[in-house]
Parts: sequence; C-alpha cells; structure tokens
Amino acid sequence: MGPTVDVSVYDRMVPRPGEDPEVGVREYVLRALVNKAMMLEHLDRAGDAIAAYDGVVARFADAPEPAVREQVVKALTNKATALGRLGRTTEQMAAYDELVTRFGDAPEPAVREQVVKALANKGFRLGQLDRAVDAVAVYDEIVARFGDVPDAALRVQVAKALVNKAVALGKLDREAEAIDAYDELVARFGDATEPPLREQVAHALVNKAITLGRLGRAADAVTVYDEVITRFGDSSEASQPEPLTVPAADSESQPPSVEPDAARVPD
Repeated sequence: MGPTVDVSVYDRMVPRPGEDPEVGVREYVLRALVNKAMMLEHLDRAGDAIAAYDGVVARFADAPEPAVREQVVKALTNKATALGRLGRTTEQMAAYDELVTRFGDAPEPAVREQVVKALANKGFRLGQLDRAVDAVAVYDEIVARFGDVPDAALRVQVAKALVNKAVALGKLDREAEAIDAYDELVARFGDATEPPLREQVAHALVNKAITLGRLGRAADAVTVYDEVITRFGDSSEASQPEPLTVPAADSESQPPSVEPDAARVPD
C-alpha cells in the first residue's frame, strides 16, 4: 500500500467552477492543481492524476500570463508521461501533440524548452514502437522549428534530434541519409564550445563511423575515428559520455541513440 497523503489540502486552494481567481493568485492555484496531480501519481492513482492534469488545461489553457502558461505546459507534459506509464500510447501521443499545437510558437524560453522536449520524447517513443518513419518526421520537426534558435538548451535538443533521426534512418536501412544527418549535426555544431554540444558531435562522429563500418567502408570509418581523436583526444571536460559499444564492421547492431531528457516536470 502506498504512502498516505492528504490531497484535500490542495482542493481547498482551488476556486469552485465558475469562480475566477485574482490574477495575482492564479499561479498558486495552478501550483495547487499540478502538485495535487503529482501527489496522486505518487499514490499510484494515475487515473486521478491524469484527470487533475486535464483540469489544469481546461481551466487555464488560454490564460495569457507566462507563469500560468508554464504550469499548463507542465501539466500536459506530466499527463503524457503518466499515460505512457499506463501503456496508453495513443493518448500519450495525443497529449504531446496538444502541447505542441497549443504552445509550439510560444516566445517564453521555458515553454519552448518543454515543447522541444515533448517532441523529443514523442520521437523516442515512436522509435521504441518500431515506427521509425514517424520518428524521423518528428525529429525533422524539431530541426525545422528550432534549428536556427540561439538558445543553448534548444541547440542541444536539436543536436540530439539529429542523432536520433540518423539512428532511426539506419533502422530503415537508409544509411546514406543517416550519414547525411550525422554530417548535418557536425556542420551545425562542430565548432561549438559547450560541453553538451561537443558530446553530441562526438556521438554523431562515432555513430557515423559505425555506420560506415556496417556498410563495409572500413577505410572511411577509420578516417572518421581519426577525426574524433583529433577533435576530442585532448579533451579535459569533466563530464564524459557513457562509453559506446562499437560493433564489428560486419555486425547487424545499430549505432546507439540518445535517451531523451526526463519527460516529467517536477515543481
């Protein structure tokens, strides 16, 4: 039996239907609703949590205040995660789609970051479901929406999308296009100085070499491995990626993808 938590305290903070809380307290009302839903998840009451997240969206989806919009995005993100845990994949995809439809053009950096993470998680989930063609389309959407955005966090998400797009293309036996995606990543971010981006460049180059090896192009693979060593051999960055398992040249193994960032948004 799960822990005992009194969620009614959150209900007492929420106005009755039809009442409009003052603008100054809207954010606190929303926090009450979202935190209530998260507590319900903690109590293994995922169905009730999803209903609570739906309540947030129904009440406040059209609110103009940035802080309120951030809470609505959080509710949709957490709803999608809860649906995924219940195996309700179709509804999970719909929640991600609703988030992107409502907030895809949002100017707030915090909201935009959640939009790109929602797309990334959708693409990754589609890949897990062997829907690689659909996953590629989602990764293309990430690049189209955010490829030219200067924000550092979004640039990392674009780089990860290109890696995962290439991996999905490899699963479709479209290796030439996969190599093009790795090359696009290096062209966009090869001169980046930020460690998270440098990690994705290194990842892309190693994956590219693996793909070349699988195609029997061993000499080209060696050249790419040399490029990795030249670019990153003297790196002293404290955060290093997990070691990559490199298949033999004739192996059927696919290059590794990039796990998306945590989908659930804590308070």
